[in-house]
Amino acid sequence: MLGARAAYCLEHVGLKDDVWSEGVFCSGRTVVAGGGLKPKYQPYGYELLAIPQPKLASVLINSGMHKYPERISYHFGWGLKSLDPDESVAEFSPAGEPLGLAGRDNIVVTADLVVGADGLHSKTRAELERNIFSFKTTLKVVPAGRHIKLRVPVDVVGEQVDEKGNVHGPSMLVVARNAKLMWGVPNRDGTMGLTIQGIRGSTAADVSLEMQESFPELSDFFGADGDASARLAVSPERFQGTVTATSYNYKQTVLLGDAAHSLLNVTHLGAGLALEDCLVLDRLLQSSLENQDHSIVECIAIALSNFSNERVPEMVAAAQLCTDVSRTNMFQVELQRAILRVVTRFLPRIQHWQKAANTQVVSVQQLVKWRSREILIVRIALVFAFVLLLLRAIRLVRLALRVVLPLANFLPN
Repeated sequence: MLGARAAYCLEHVGLKDDVWSEGVFCSGRTVVAGGGLKPKYQPYGYELLAIPQPKLASVLINSGMHKYPERISYHFGWGLKSLDPDESVAEFSPAGEPLGLAGRDNIVVTADLVVGADGLHSKTRAELERNIFSFKTTLKVVPAGRHIKLRVPVDVVGEQVDEKGNVHGPSMLVVARNAKLMWGVPNRDGTMGLTIQGIRGSTAADVSLEMQESFPELSDFFGADGDASARLAVSPERFQGTVTATSYNYKQTVLLGDAAHSLLNVTHLGAGLALEDCLVLDRLLQSSLENQDHSIVECIAIALSNFSNERVPEMVAAAQLCTDVSRTNMFQVELQRAILRVVTRFLPRIQHWQKAANTQVVSVQQLVKWRSREILIVRIALVFAFVLLLLRAIRLVRLALRVVLPLANFLPN
């Protein structure tokens, strides 16, 4: 889900239109909680672009091939085997293949710059931690469910209608029942990417039964002998998690994106921050390389150090923000939104942090401050409401006493 930060980064390198043409806009989410309840459409107040990760990767890779045909080469199907960060030497082997299989030898590269953008379970990060005593990281993962791509209508749980009766287009789908949770993200080709948490079945029949019990809206798509049930039964469990590191660089090696600072998927900030890493790194490299007093290798090392110093505080704030948001249940979210809607009528200049996060390019540390301010406002509003109710109750008690006490004088002793 891409917002303003991702749009800014892609526009900066002339790729926004290419990426935006591959996605579909979502202006809200449709939530179904519990059995027998009608779907509830919750508008975001802004638009996000839903795009499958392979589509985004395809645009970026193809643009590199076409824009720099003589300067960029891609070697698919290879994985990092080892990294010597002191000498900046990386060894690659065929991914998932024993050494020497299919007649392919390992590739050894001595590089001026090594960029580890290899995701949540980064081999580059693991090699830095293994070889560098002072380089420390933490990785906390939680199950995120099984994923399947399925052609289902966007109104599979009914029309997406808001409280005013307005019908909306494609939206993110969230269904929670029987200790199971399903997310659905629409794709441009009419399919929907479904991630389902809590499914335990290992056969198509078991999966079909679980889906019929928890998500009857999709029962027609998950028959006991159906293809979708069979695919979901063998789909591996996905994970999401939080990565923190004391630094994102060592000499000529740097970590970007999830390899450096993976976030829980609750704020739609992750992809935008990963793309922003690239712009920041590009700016610092160009600035450092203008210095004629250092060699290229020294300039790169200086730029990477500056990159780490600039990004670590931002990503620490982002990780804490996502962790705090993930601990907030749906009732708390709805209560906060209701209170803020009332407050903003009298104080329209108050900036809602989540809207700002997806419509503006502001620092995450600023977003944390705005969220803290919102929580303080909500707490003050709740205390104020409690005091009003208490005063109202006291007034009613006094009125009752004024009526009851005179009547007591007429009662016999």
